[in-house]
Amino acid sequence: PTGVPRAPDPAHLDALLASLGPGRDGARAVLGWAGACSGSFRSGPADEALPDALLHRLGTLALLEAVADDERDACVLTGLARHLGSHELARAARSMPGRVSPALRDRLLAHVGATRPREDLAALEAAFAASRESPPRRHELVVCAERTWFALEPFALVALVDGALLPVLAHRPLTASVAVEGQHLHVVTFHDGTLRRLDARRPLAEPEVRGDGFVRPVALAAHGGVVAVLEQRFENVPGVVHSVTHTRVTRVERDGRRVELVARTGSAWDLTLADDVAYWLEARGARVALVGGDGRAAPSDRAEFESGGEGFVRLAGHAGRLVVAVPRRRLLRAGVELLEVDPTTARTSALGFVAGRFEGLAVGPSGVALVVARGARLRVEWFGPEGRRAGFGLAAVPGPLVTPTVGADHVARAVGPRGYAFPVPTA
Repeated sequence: PTGVPRAPDPAHLDALLASLGPGRDGARAVLGWAGACSGSFRSGPADEALPDALLHRLGTLALLEAVADDERDACVLTGLARHLGSHELARAARSMPGRVSPALRDRLLAHVGATRPREDLAALEAAFAASRESPPRRHELVVCAERTWFALEPFALVALVDGALLPVLAHRPLTASVAVEGQHLHVVTFHDGTLRRLDARRPLAEPEVRGDGFVRPVALAAHGGVVAVLEQRFENVPGVVHSVTHTRVTRVERDGRRVELVARTGSAWDLTLADDVAYWLEARGARVALVGGDGRAAPSDRAEFESGGEGFVRLAGHAGRLVVAVPRRRLLRAGVELLEVDPTTARTSALGFVAGRFEGLAVGPSGVALVVARGARLRVEWFGPEGRRAGFGLAAVPGPLVTPTVGADHVARAVGPRGYAFPVPTA
């Protein structure tokens, strides 16, 4: 109908999808509806925005599951081609068309070439070409587990396999948190609260579901088969100007059991695991507390830090190591001081000071990586065993923080559309 907005309300979309039926039948109904639209794939009229929005709400993988390689329904084929060639998919997850089988891809191209304007065929061809040739889009998280690269796109988690980016997990345009543990990549998706584990040696295999029902999971940590999830939800209280934050930290044991470590009012951030103890940061007025809990006793403050108003205190850990990044100013130079915290005694020792604005922190098998920005450049500083250090320079790209990854012999970090791995001295 005329007047349908370009960005329909998500609740409205979900209600429409429910009315069309579950699973494959519902997806085919939406594909047929979109395929009956006469507008261009990339510049249709406003009254065709609703079926297009439903296609994106369902997600590319759900649509592909509803279409056979020898599909004969013309409207279904057109609807799928419309989705794959759309501007929205090109902006959000341009690697997705790479998941289409060669047989179905050839069928789609032949169908669109015979039934649609030349501009629609060009859009579809461009989408397939971009999915094969393009690196991850800008500002995505890239991690490296056993030298298998993953990129978190707005609509999918993709893996770099034989030079091509292939989707391994699709999700709606929300956020996911990831944690690397040896050859495994743990992922918890924000929109449905499902925790999954992927094997980096078989990145295209079906992920293992470790749990579900998490509410607004914002951080994830993994070590020794144990996973910790930090959830934060917000409550609007009448008469209170700001919403109230409720935090819960849950540990998922190796056998799938859940142990609630803390559930209280207040914000928390930067969850990590050291041995079987989960650690995170909480605000304490002008100071920041390092809090630890293992489920056997109430969580307790292990150490406190003060940034002096220079920025946020950050935390990272791996296999019993805890490292805190504290913004400092030394001799009129703003920078970041790295402190290692002993989990047993809570004593701190200085690792070093790096001038620049904080851009990322990670701890891994080979040491600690700190990323800072200095003007138009990034500096990746590695702190290894026995006082060894190494540094690498990169061009800075505006955008959100991107977490580096520290492997056994390298440091990996994404900058804009590219991922870089730097070797570090191991002896």
